Amino acid sequence: MMTTLGSFNRIYRTLAALRATPCVYIGTEEAGYEPLLIYGFFSSFHIEIPYLTYHLCSLEIEGLI
Repeated sequence: MMTTLGSFNRIYRTLAALRATPCVYIGTEEAGYEPLLIYGFFSSFHIEIPYLTYHLCSLEIEGLI
């Protein structure tokens, strides 16, 4: 996941508010990547590489069946 500096705090607050709430996470809308459509909740969100104008982040999602 790539976030700009301005959107990082908004994304973090949104994810924190949804921590225990099952949601649909869409990895991409490209055809052929349907396995990246996950119903579940996120278990971790970290900044992997902070650049000057954007951050590379990781989001770990636990799926529900």
